[in-house]
Amino acid sequence: MTLIIILKFIHFFSLLLAGGIAIGSVVIQRAHLAAGAPPSPPTARAMRNLGLLGLLGISLLWVTGGLMLNQIYGGFIVHAAWWGNFAFYGKLIGASLILVLSVVMNLHMARASAAQRPPNAQLMSSATILGRIGLFLALAGTAIAFTGA
Repeated sequence: MTLIIILKFIHFFSLLLAGGIAIGSVVIQRAHLAAGAPPSPPTARAMRNLGLLGLLGISLLWVTGGLMLNQIYGGFIVHAAWWGNFAFYGKLIGASLILVLSVVMNLHMARASAAQRPPNAQLMSSATILGRIGLFLALAGTAIAFTGA
């Protein structure tokens, strides 16, 4: 039981870390878009660090989530009803999309920074839309799958 409590604590902390960074990054990006100016070098470095911290948070969510899944349910069957498991798999798809986007965008930002060019605006826009879809799937799937009914 103690292991599950520790895993839940780390899981919830990681959720706050990744979520807070996602919201903060949007605020910073929108402020620079509205000003029509690129971020200053210190702000650009901070944004890169935020991206890496967000990836760390997402990675910790996956690790702790997988360990809790094994400890609590003993596998990938989390609900007695088929629709509960279907929702859980939807959650996994959404979370996978977020993880892949985080890795791809961190790599893209690192390459753009190394080449001293701005990031690809079309890629950023597409990643934002896909990230929102992934977030919806992850949150809705979690809310449905873990109702306990």
